[in-house]
Parts: sequence; structure tokens; C-alpha cells
Amino acid sequence: MKPVIGRNSQDSRSCPAGGSWKRLIQKRGVLLREKRMQGASLCAEGETIWKESIALSLAMYSGWYYLPEIIARARLGRSARTIGSCNPGTANITRQMGKAWGLLVLAGDLLKTAAACWLCAALFPELGRLVYLWAGLGATLGHNFPVWAGFRGGKGVATTCAFL
Repeated sequence: MKPVIGRNSQDSRSCPAGGSWKRLIQKRGVLLREKRMQGASLCAEGETIWKESIALSLAMYSGWYYLPEIIARARLGRSARTIGSCNPGTANITRQMGKAWGLLVLAGDLLKTAAACWLCAALFPELGRLVYLWAGLGATLGHNFPVWAGFRGGKGVATTCAFL
């Protein structure tokens, strides 16, 4: 028998969890009271979305830091996009400038992702381990699509490996 909500039969619906709506609402009320006692917010989902968005944005800014471009301009006086394979990545810098410079580029890519993850984890501890996903995704997106380079960046191999 379906529980009746209201006075007419058109309002009758069955509870998706089995049982009556009244019991389900009571269970949820108890859970909400328990969460309140633990200090959780009632609108945590909305707050979480904002915090995830901010974490993603902060990490994107860290991804815009582009060490190969800085190294190539300082050492050769040209953009990293104009030397070798025209890809400003670790492999191209290593081939064109040597292993030491290639390792420096790799370290820079790994460190910018680690820094973004650390910063976001420090700012938003309530997101738990999910904060590393948002920070890593943001750093990779910022690395692949830097605004200052017309949204044409690297391939994101090192940044993706760093947050995985």
C-alpha cells in the first residue's frame, strides 16, 4: 500500500527508499541534526561548489607560470615556441639546450602542480582529498591553455603525472 500525502489520491507517491515518506524525512532530520552538532553547514553543497571553483581558479593561475619560456628567452633570446619542434616542453628543451635545462623544466612543471595542490589543500581542508583533483586539474588546464600565450600551451604530461 502506498502512503498517502495530502487528502486526495493524486498526491500519493511511494518513497524511493522503501517505507513511508514520514520515516524518510524523520531519518534525514536526525542526520541533519547530527551534522549540525558536528559543525557541518546545512548548505554545504553550495559552499563546496564555490570552494572547488576557487581551488580550480587558483591552480589555473599557477599553471600559467611557464618555465620553458623564461629559460629559452634568458638563454637564447627567443621563445621556446620557435626552437626545435616548436613545443615548449621538457623534451624539446632537453634536445635544444641540454639535460640540465630539461630537468629544470620538468622540475618546474612538477613543482607548480605540487604548489597548487598544497595551496588549495591548505586553504580548503574541508574538501578532503577531492581538493587535489581540482588543484591538479586546474594546474593542467592552466599549463595547457595559458591566457598570455593565446591559449596555446604545452601538452600537460608532467603536470598531469604530478597530480596523479
